Amino acid sequence: MDETLSISDAVYEAEWYKADASTMKDVRFILARSQSPICLDALPLGSLNYPLFLLIIKTSYSYLTLMMETT
Repeated sequence: MDETLSISDAVYEAEWYKADASTMKDVRFILARSQSPICLDALPLGSLNYPLFLLIIKTSYSYLTLMMETT
């Protein structure tokens, strides 16, 4: 999510004003599209982000260690 928001900053800081008309149209489209972040949805869990990823990894490790101890 953070990376998609930094796209607009990178495009704005480029020398887009020296480009031709068709490139300027593309730059405007990129700037408009990059204003809203792209999110991966994990439907029952919500939006997939770093804290949710860590929670899934920790829970998976806990289940794995529990299964290893019971065998």
